[in-house]
Amino acid sequence: MVSQGISFLSLLVMATCILAAPKTYPEVIPGPGLPSLASLNLTSAELYEMDCHTILSEFNRREETSILEAQFNLNCDGQKCQATDAVACINYLAKLGSKTCTMNFNNNLHQALLCTSNSARILAHQIEPNQVSSCEDVARGGGKIMDGCTKFGLVSGQDAAWGNGDYIVDIALEGTDE
Repeated sequence: MVSQGISFLSLLVMATCILAAPKTYPEVIPGPGLPSLASLNLTSAELYEMDCHTILSEFNRREETSILEAQFNLNCDGQKCQATDAVACINYLAKLGSKTCTMNFNNNLHQALLCTSNSARILAHQIEPNQVSSCEDVARGGGKIMDGCTKFGLVSGQDAAWGNGDYIVDIALEGTDE
């Protein structure tokens, strides 16, 4: 009888330890040429725990009266990724602020990888040559995709970076070409 009580107690302690174990987060990986998380004093856990709408609302308040309107229609096509993974990448891009999200166009696809994390990847596509946008404007474009295309915790889609219809933000499943 005593051994059963100890076994139950051991199970209870183990369950408590498992529930109390620190939460782990997937690694957020910046695209080529973009600053590392360490150089920004950020961790993947911090990016996952941030609320992208809080970060993006700071940018929206500053430019509520902006007349810039990108000429691109939101598209929710593509293979879906976990919304939480996409949000971590959006948070990373938002933290880069006014830094130009440079694109490596040494290919014929006119696209550049900006961030990956677990199931998500964010690409930028250039419609017209030599288009650039700030990383915060790319993050705002990603935020519009999150608002318009997230269903059941999954998301994919394309929309313009804030104010630049020739610089398209693309959120989709990592490992796909869509």
